[in-house]
Amino acid sequence: LHAVHWKLSGKFDELKSKEYGATDDNRMLVLVDASRKKGGDSATDEQLNAVFDVAASVSESLKSRGVLHYVGWFNSGAFALEEVRDNDGFVRMVYALMSCKVDEGNAESLFYLSRTGESASFTKVVLVSPSVTIEELKQFASADVTAIVAGEREGEVQEGSVKIVHVPCSNLFALTGRAL
Repeated sequence: LHAVHWKLSGKFDELKSKEYGATDDNRMLVLVDASRKKGGDSATDEQLNAVFDVAASVSESLKSRGVLHYVGWFNSGAFALEEVRDNDGFVRMVYALMSCKVDEGNAESLFYLSRTGESASFTKVVLVSPSVTIEELKQFASADVTAIVAGEREGEVQEGSVKIVHVPCSNLFALTGRAL
């Protein structure tokens, strides 16, 4: 009886046990890249809309499976981070994300994030972006990284713990679950 987490059990209508000494070994970040231009690439409005939609869809899927995760993005040069553990957190994240200003882009955003204390605590990063390279993703040395790239081409590239799934915007929603 002492191991039952009564408050959490009431929310899920099933008994949940307390996890003594549990750590956040599987901290997950869904990272949204709202950059219009990065390197030589320029994202279309369709790509950027797909990036936001897919990020929200991935977060909803994780939330519905009971996976605590965070959604992060850069907004006017500052890093925003929202915790999603339930419907309220999801709604707060969606409102905050939808008020994000699409910027002209900076190839240094991932570099900056990979050097912050926020990113060091994540063991799994799902990047949703209009464009990214393996080299950029290798900057997250302590995490398994999966990138979903909304673009024109289709295919997968994997190197070590880094995986990039290129999906045409027209097919993006059908293939999101496979990428994870």
